[in-house]
Amino acid sequence: LPRRFLNEFAQLRAISKLLFSKNLMTPFYAGSKSSHGSLGLRVKGGFLITSRGSNKEDLSDEDIVLVSRVDWRRREIKVVGVANAKASLNAPLFQKIYDEFPSVNGIVHTHSFDKKFPSTEFAETPGTLEYALAPIDVLKKFAAVNLNKHGLIAIGPDIVTAVSTILKPKVVRGNSYKDFPEPYDLLYKRYLKTIPDFIKLVTTNVPIGAHVLDLAAGTGEVTLPMLEAGYYVTALDLNKGMLEGLRAKVSTPLQTYLTTVTRDFNALDYREQFEAITLRQAINYFIGTSKLRAGLEGIYSSLKAGGRFIFNAPNYSIDTLDYMPINVLYTSGDLTALVSERNTLKNRLLTHTQDALVWGNDLATTAYLDSNSFYMYTKGEFEDALKSAGFSKVVFYVSGLEEYDKSSKSLYCVATK
Repeated sequence: LPRRFLNEFAQLRAISKLLFSKNLMTPFYAGSKSSHGSLGLRVKGGFLITSRGSNKEDLSDEDIVLVSRVDWRRREIKVVGVANAKASLNAPLFQKIYDEFPSVNGIVHTHSFDKKFPSTEFAETPGTLEYALAPIDVLKKFAAVNLNKHGLIAIGPDIVTAVSTILKPKVVRGNSYKDFPEPYDLLYKRYLKTIPDFIKLVTTNVPIGAHVLDLAAGTGEVTLPMLEAGYYVTALDLNKGMLEGLRAKVSTPLQTYLTTVTRDFNALDYREQFEAITLRQAINYFIGTSKLRAGLEGIYSSLKAGGRFIFNAPNYSIDTLDYMPINVLYTSGDLTALVSERNTLKNRLLTHTQDALVWGNDLATTAYLDSNSFYMYTKGEFEDALKSAGFSKVVFYVSGLEEYDKSSKSLYCVATK
């Protein structure tokens, strides 16, 4: 079980430790253990929940179980766990919440109260059907409910939202690329895994020492390894804060190889200046076919004859209808970040919502609520637009730079002028 849900176990451990440190998992009844409260996370095959009597200060593998189903008719809870650990008495309540609210994935129960939210009328016995039903009507209108004499229940589309309802952190809303670039490297660590393939595609197609224009350069995930490989790089990004983060990473010997430009990549006015142009994980910001074609024309005109345009993107298929939520825990120095990602697709426009809860050794918490949108293109649509812009040769690859396969989640492309 722990190996199967390695990432989820790490998240629940971190959340539990944080809540315990803020005295939200302390005992409610006099003389009881300092382990009260529970956490729940919907997963494939059921939901994870902290086990009965578990140590919330330092959860072990035995302190988290998988509840595959609560059978009300047989009065059974089907549990998978370590060393016959029992599910929290809140398991029936969590099951009822998941049944009633398909969009809820995270649940937090603490032994604290919040006057901002209503309370259930009766103090039902935990584990009973009456207890499970008591807060449902309230939760249809509120993100949390005070259980009469039993603490607070908070729900959310992800565990970050549920925890934030209780902790009330400092909230920062917007788009990380534009509004809060400082934590960008921490919050988007998951996307760094594509960099080795991307850089290999550059080094095998572009001579060392060439002048490269890196579009939507951000904090330099691609710029830095290209500088280190021996390229002259012009890093272009719309956000000045991103480029400041990039320059802070570049060592003094490499500074002479770097130029930074604050500009929108939709409005390129270069004319045959670069041997290569790179665009990592951002071509889908050309929203709509007309903007994609116009953007590619600007890229084409900025390349010298024989120049290469290299990009990667999701390998979208019109059969792609569903995106599962993604929850990841990151650490960097004294900072911990709990990140929940959700994607919704409507009429080719994918809206990416990323909620993150960040805290340090001082336990001060900040919630970064990030949202941005992309336009999803098929491989065939990219190919048509590239050829319409004038590129004479277009080659596609997938992860590992293997031959293109439509079943792969990602695609890479080298287009030659």
